[in-house]
Amino acid sequence: MFELISTLGCAAAGAVAGAVKGATIGIAVGGPVGAIAGTIPCAIVGGVTGALAGNNVGHRIDER
Repeated sequence: MFELISTLGCAAAGAVAGAVKGATIGIAVGGPVGAIAGTIPCAIVGGVTGALAGNNVGHRIDER
């Protein structure tokens, strides 16, 4: 049960953090168009990374 909760929670948090960082980098590099271009890939990478980390943590909690 904790595996699912951790996976979803960390995926959402990672996607938000990635989107914020991607927008910041995109604005600095390419203005408004760069913000959009930077947000989407960073949100995807952040979400996937968060999901993997959350899954690992939840799995370890469930094992106990």
